Amino acid sequence: MDKNDNATKEEKSKLKKVEGKTSTSSKISPANPVSSFTQNIMEGDQNEYNNDNDKNKLPSQRNLSSKEESVSVKAKETGKSIKDVIMSLGNKTKTLTEETTREIKNKSIQTENDIVKKDAQDIQTLGVNIDKAISIFEDTMTNIEKEQREDHEKLLKGYKKLVEEQINVINATLNMAKRLKSSS
Repeated sequence: MDKNDNATKEEKSKLKKVEGKTSTSSKISPANPVSSFTQNIMEGDQNEYNNDNDKNKLPSQRNLSSKEESVSVKAKETGKSIKDVIMSLGNKTKTLTEETTREIKNKSIQTENDIVKKDAQDIQTLGVNIDKAISIFEDTMTNIEKEQREDHEKLLKGYKKLVEEQINVINATLNMAKRLKSSS
């Protein structure tokens, strides 16, 4: 039993030594200055770690001073007001573009209607003469169709040249009439 008692005493003393090394009371004791120095370094590292964590957090998650909070609030308000101004300008631009498009479309339709009316009036002034010109054109096209198929291409090219020359004569006469009208 003595051996068992000695063994248990030795084990108990070893346990006390191990526990003494890990307990905080042994680290803080003035008898062990290396342990207290190590503890101070570890506590400092822990404080720095906590400070680094604050730097990685968003401003809303950190403990901010009142000055930092007011700057943050002002920045948010400024961002919101800039966003509102941009949205307002976008809506105004969209409205102006739609109005301008409508105006241009209405003017285009009006101009087109004016051109059609003017052309109709110009044709009506020819009166009976236009009927004769149309009937001559239709008769000529009918006569070309009566000819042989091989001659159609040559006849149509020739007739086209004749009509183009007549258009040139009409344009020259029109220009002369404009000049005479402006000089008188």
